Order: sequence, then C-alpha cells, then structure tokens
Amino acid sequence: MREVEKLFLKALSEELHDDRSDTSAAAAEILKSENPADMIRTLLDISRKQKIVPLIYDFLCTRGVELPEQNILFLKHEIASYALAYYQNKYFTGYICKIFDDAGLPYALIKGILLSELYKKPECRRFGDVDILINEKQAFKKASLLLAEHGFSRVSSNGDHHHEYTLDRNGRVYLLELHQNLISSQESTKLNQKTRALYDSLKLDKVLPATLDALYLLLHMLQHLLDAGFGIKLLCDWVLYLEQKTGEIDSGRLKEILEDFGIFSFAKNITVFCVEYLGLTTYPECFHYDTLTAKMKRAMEALSEDIFSGGE
Repeated sequence: MREVEKLFLKALSEELHDDRSDTSAAAAEILKSENPADMIRTLLDISRKQKIVPLIYDFLCTRGVELPEQNILFLKHEIASYALAYYQNKYFTGYICKIFDDAGLPYALIKGILLSELYKKPECRRFGDVDILINEKQAFKKASLLLAEHGFSRVSSNGDHHHEYTLDRNGRVYLLELHQNLISSQESTKLNQKTRALYDSLKLDKVLPATLDALYLLLHMLQHLLDAGFGIKLLCDWVLYLEQKTGEIDSGRLKEILEDFGIFSFAKNITVFCVEYLGLTTYPECFHYDTLTAKMKRAMEALSEDIFSGGE
C-alpha cells in the first residue's frame, strides 16, 4: 500500500469517528509533506474513484487544511450532487415502502437508506438505487404487479437474484432492485443453498434482524470482491454498522453461520482491516484477535490492492 493510500485511510478513520482534535495525525502529515497541494489533490482523486468525496472534503475543511482555490467551486458542485442523490432516493424509498405497506406486503429494506443514516451526515453516503427484499413467492409476484400499476417499468439485468425496475418521475429516472434472493448465484453451490435456506424462511418486518443483517453485509462484500470490485465505502459502512449495532448482534450465532457457510476467515479479515486501518473500536467477540498474524497481513495487503486499483 502506498503512503498516500495509508494517509487516505487515516483521514477516513478520523472522519468516521468525528475526531475533530487540533492534533489530527492525518492533517499534520498532509501539512508537513513536500507539496501539500499535490497531496490534497491526490487524496481528492482517490475519494472520487471511491465515490466518497464528501467525507474527505469534510475532513479537509474541518482540520484546517486549506483547499486549492481552483478546486473549491467544483468540489461544492460535487458535494451538492451527493446531497441531491441522497434526498431523491430517500423520497423514492419512502414512496415504495408506502405502496407495499398499503398492500400489506411483508418486506425488508437492505443497504441504501439504512446504511446512509449511520453516517453523521447521511448525505455523505450517496446510494444510486433502492434495494428491497421480498422472500415469499406470492408476495413477490404481487409486488411486481403493484409496481406495474404504479408506473414502474421492468428492465433487463444481469443478476439472477432480483428484478430491476425504473420509475421516470419529474425528470429523474429512479432505480429499484426488488430482491427475491439476497445475492446472485455464486460458484459455491453450498453457499447458494445455505444462503437461500436461511433467508427464504425469514419473516420480514421492514428491517432484517441485526445478526442476519450483518451477515448480509458480509455476503454483499464477498459478492463485490468476487464479481464487481471492492470499494472502500463497503468498509466504511461496516465500521459504522458494527459500532452502532454490535450490541444487537448475536456473536456466537454469527460465527456459527459464517463457519457453516465457509466464509468466517473472510469476515474476520475484513473486520481486522477495519480495526487496523479505519479505527473500528467495537465489533462482535467472534472477530477478536490479539496480534496480527502474517496471514492476516497478507490478506489485508491483497484487499487494499483490490480497493485502490479497482475503486468503487
């Protein structure tokens, strides 16, 4: 990992934990670098690639790091675009939930607004679509009919675990992913079967139970790592989720499921990365470790390479 990437993670760690002290280690490193303006531009370039510009912008503005004047107007427009996307999708989430609530359909929101609201400024985490799980077949069919009645159009998608719908309203096209399964089919038949068996029988009530929600976030991260690229935003979500929800997670049950699925080492290494580089302070006991092993270090280096080469 390059030094500037380590500095980027240090700045994120401070921002995620709202560390506004005058002795910001990351800010001090920026200011004492040979060319602070170049360092700032590099950090902003990384944040654009990772699609978390507001977090780094907020970090710089609140730690006394002066931004290059020629960048400020463009940055303000970028920040505004994040805020607009967040509030538009917040409205869209509420609109869909009302349709399903009025029809008495059982569902659970996943990702999206639930993760954005973990951040001190929810608009810092932009999300591009709304994801909703309806695991019962007849309810899923009824939901599809309801969406058509409300002007939604189904579009083709690559995933075999959800249907995609668009809604054109007030000059904006909104995107909904209606999930019957939480993740797309993977090469591991065992993982596919066990995931579906666990979630297909679950009684849904707006949000998933914390233990199964944490499991879903890990499965979603695994899918990104295998299929689509692994951005740092996934780890920022994990840090804030665990720091606010660990008390609701059954650590023993989570470990049992992860071991049964064959992905406990993956989950632990993800969590260790968050502790070592993003300042994670609170997490389930099953992920506890005393010292970094050589194997853990290799795993974290491989993950960081994927993050910084691929982007969000």
